Amino acid sequence: MLTTGLFATFRLTGGFFVLDAVLGAAIVSSQLCVRKIHAANPVGIGGGAILQEQAGAAQTAGNRHARDLVKRFVNLTGAIEQVGHAQVDPTDMRIDNTRRPAPAAGVSSYQKASKTAGDAKARSAEDAASVLGIPPSELTPKVQEAIMKLMEEVDKMRQELDDSRSRIEYLEQLADQDSLTPVANRRAFVRELSRNLSYSERYGTPSSVIYLDVNGLKQLNDTRGHAAGDAAILKVAQILANSVRESDVVGRLGGDEFGVMLSHADENSARVKAEFLAKAIHDDPLVWEGEEIRLEVAFGVHTIRSGADAGAALEAADRAMYAHKVGIKKESV
Repeated sequence: MLTTGLFATFRLTGGFFVLDAVLGAAIVSSQLCVRKIHAANPVGIGGGAILQEQAGAAQTAGNRHARDLVKRFVNLTGAIEQVGHAQVDPTDMRIDNTRRPAPAAGVSSYQKASKTAGDAKARSAEDAASVLGIPPSELTPKVQEAIMKLMEEVDKMRQELDDSRSRIEYLEQLADQDSLTPVANRRAFVRELSRNLSYSERYGTPSSVIYLDVNGLKQLNDTRGHAAGDAAILKVAQILANSVRESDVVGRLGGDEFGVMLSHADENSARVKAEFLAKAIHDDPLVWEGEEIRLEVAFGVHTIRSGADAGAALEAADRAMYAHKVGIKKESV
């Protein structure tokens, strides 16, 4: 039957969306997004609870949308079944011309414009019929109308799926980005550090991690307020993000602590980079209520060795940072 040809085309040709892929992508993508956000916020506290609620709602809406697509497709194919009963061999699928006609040029009369639009619509239906394997002799006006309606429905499905993907990408970004600064949160940073560890071990390339801590932040909070402290954290994050390569990763590890992953960097290169970042932060003061506030950071550097994991690398860099912090305090006494 004609419907059989349509189902075969949905599965065998690239001219139309494969319905299974549309529905599967919508449902699986929403489920992956939910799992990612739950992993980022396992106990669901603070903003994580809101993200989890949004992700759950997105998944429910995606499943409901998938069921709606099934109903709409069944209705369309049922309508086409009533139009005609042409026998179509699913193995005889030929693609003679899948190019869509160019938009009609502007015309001066309504009659001419209507005729051009009608011709374009007819050609579009003929192109679709060629893809579907429907002989020209069986392409009646009712069949053309059914095909055009199906094509319009497929276009709507494409747009709705694109919208769903955009929403999921937005939620994934929220799950990976720090809530205050434009850098990765701790979970995302550790994940990227683990990937870099695997890459370094496989190809024998050096990589290093820098651990930074903002000095005097508690005093700034006590004297100027927490808004000033947040502004200082944001300032440091912006300087770090603007001072590294695209292959490097900056993350806020918690409170006033930051991490920088440097790919293809040995210990000497990483230490030079850490000193450069510390100087950049010092030389670009925070302006708060008309007053310049110099920010200082302590840092520690650790070069990743073969067989180490992300947690061990961060702990080693943290110990090196603490030693540097103690040395700064002794020098200031």
